[in-house]
Amino acid sequence: MPSPACPNHTRIRIVADDRERSSAVVSALRNIDDVDVTVERLSLGDYLVGRHLVIERKTLRDFSLSVRNGRLCRQ
Repeated sequence: MPSPACPNHTRIRIVADDRERSSAVVSALRNIDDVDVTVERLSLGDYLVGRHLVIERKTLRDFSLSVRNGRLCRQ
């Protein structure tokens, strides 16, 4: 859907997993013009951008553990 401020610009829709609700990331995304953020349970990932991009947010420690135990590829 076009933005009122810029009719040729499409707003970005981001769905944040409800387990990320208290994350500062959700707050920061809500403060960006032309970004619509909703919170709901996602079956995959932490954030869904548009219809095709899934983002899994990880701390450095969790990322390292996920690589070592093979969980990263399954996520």
